[in-house]
Amino acid sequence: MFSNLFPLLAWWKIKKSLKFQGFLFKIYKYLNNINICFVIFYLIKNTNTIFLVYFL
Repeated sequence: MFSNLFPLLAWWKIKKSLKFQGFLFKIYKYLNNINICFVIFYLIKNTNTIFLVYFL
């Protein structure tokens, strides 16, 4: 019964705090970029650089 109510409540809260959501999304995107950089750095460290360039 409550499982049907939850998405509506969540949507209402998201609509209410859209500015905050945008702020969180910016942080999330920023962290994602950092993660991608770490993955690339890890690949360069642990595999052939030519292999990496081939896939990029």
